[in-house]
Amino acid sequence: MNKTTVLANFRRDVYPVVVQVYGTPFKPQGRVAMRLEWGMYTDSLCRDGSITMKQYETWVNPFL
Repeated sequence: MNKTTVLANFRRDVYPVVVQVYGTPFKPQGRVAMRLEWGMYTDSLCRDGSITMKQYETWVNPFL
């Protein structure tokens, strides 16, 4: 998987849930939640073998 695909999947599957629970990512708690969720999401993809360890370690969090 490439980062574009992973980010699109994240925005489709995870983003709406985070917004529903924590509010928009423009509020402080939403921003923090997005960063944490992105980290956990990419960690799970790495553990599943969907992305490589190098991808996991080098991809910059888009929600910083």
